[in-house]
Amino acid sequence: SNLLYPKEDASTRTLSFVCKACHHIEAGEPACTFRKEFGSNVTETAGVTTDVANDPTV
Repeated sequence: SNLLYPKEDASTRTLSFVCKACHHIEAGEPACTFRKEFGSNVTETAGVTTDVANDPTV
């Protein structure tokens, strides 16, 4: 069969794909599936709240 199985190189933390029959190795593409940023800067807000500070009914 021509299936390539994923294999991680723990020392370099890279992904490669290996054929179990002929031991052919192909480098895997770096793909970021999820990234979470922590910090004091918020990139998105739910809404603009500049009007709330001047609203006497609130």
